[in-house]
Amino acid sequence: MTDTKRLAFSIIQFLHDQLQSGYLSSDAQESLEVAVQCLETAFEVSTDDQSLAVPMTLPEIFASATAKFPAQSQANNNTAPSSPTEEQRAEAERLKTDGEFRDQNSLQLQVPVGSEPVGSTETV
Repeated sequence: MTDTKRLAFSIIQFLHDQLQSGYLSSDAQESLEVAVQCLETAFEVSTDDQSLAVPMTLPEIFASATAKFPAQSQANNNTAPSSPTEEQRAEAERLKTDGEFRDQNSLQLQVPVGSEPVGSTETV
């Protein structure tokens, strides 16, 4: 639980820093204040407990993590999904055909033996 409390403490510190930045509207500041109170209560953490502090701030940790994967994070955010390979297309077509074949056979097996086809009329 200590790591969880340390993470909650870091998040609360980040939110406090955002509150002090002066860039937020009064509504946003009020929302963050409520969020801080909720986190402190939920995780039983207080910003007075400096034993939970970590050597890096949350933005520093985040910057360090994203610096290791810049191309990947940009690719995930800015590009459309890649097109399927020929092998993937062939497999999809095979599965589609197999599914259609099974559906047709399933329908044929469900018709009761000796029943008349739909739409047939009997002459009297």
